[in-house]
Amino acid sequence: MAHDKVRKTVEDAATRLKAAGAESIEGVKEEAREALGSAKDTVVTEIRARADAGRDFLADKAADAAERLRVRAAADATALRGRVLGIIASGASELARDLRRQSLPTLLAETEAFSRRHPGAFVAGAALAGFTLARFGRASGASGPATSATGGPDATAGNLGATVSDLHSSQDGA
Repeated sequence: MAHDKVRKTVEDAATRLKAAGAESIEGVKEEAREALGSAKDTVVTEIRARADAGRDFLADKAADAAERLRVRAAADATALRGRVLGIIASGASELARDLRRQSLPTLLAETEAFSRRHPGAFVAGAALAGFTLARFGRASGASGPATSATGGPDATAGNLGATVSDLHSSQDGA
């Protein structure tokens, strides 16, 4: 009988110890979940803040470029160059407004949705943007051959390239 009583006491103690251990493990798991959730929230908040700061920086740069392009366009209002600069300035202003108005995930989602709805237009726009940037880069890097004495299309591209290069240089120096 004493032996059964000791066995029962040991079994009860083991059961209580097992339950206490399980409670402790669950408590540690819950604390770990809370700490992980808090760390995740902190990281997500920081990433969003940095993305918003980057978006605002890009919007500010686009607005500055638009203003400088408007000034240049006003100086050449009757020339093709002035009209093209005015169109580019309007586009840069619209981009700045869109960047300020919407969150980065929203902009990316809209871009993705547009590319899915109109893949041809998206690829064509990307190719045109790449071609334009390459053309401006080449024209602004060339010392003389890109501009012709006749004032044809190469002269306009060279002048636009020089204007974009000047804008980029003045932004870097500011």
